[in-house]
Amino acid sequence: MGTLRTFDNNLRKVLIERINKIVSGTAEIFKGSASLEVLSDVPAEYNDIELSSDIRRYARELLGTDTIEDILMTGSEDFAYISEIIPSVLVFIGATDPEYKGKVYGGHHSRAVFDENALPISAALYAQIAEKWLFEHS
Repeated sequence: MGTLRTFDNNLRKVLIERINKIVSGTAEIFKGSASLEVLSDVPAEYNDIELSSDIRRYARELLGTDTIEDILMTGSEDFAYISEIIPSVLVFIGATDPEYKGKVYGGHHSRAVFDENALPISAALYAQIAEKWLFEHS
């Protein structure tokens, strides 16, 4: 059991083929048989460059500072299927409590600590993105 994540959809397909050959070849060496079962094959998620630039500007207008970081992320996100068809941007909003001094856990971890003061800012940002983009593009 494992996870394979890449930033390149073609590379992911090649790696799945290669892993399958390694699995079957290794089993054959020991006079056995084995196969690879791919349970999920989520594509890489790509942010649209123009839309990303717009969102950065909207956030700067609302928050008064450029607080957006561009990061590469190897998460497995179903949103990637949408981004293959529709220009999209996957936006994560940080909500770590700045006063919290303990270990910082990821958002899906049971010990994650969130600063609930981030909720109205997050809602305002998402509303700002929708309102500004619809105004500029309708």
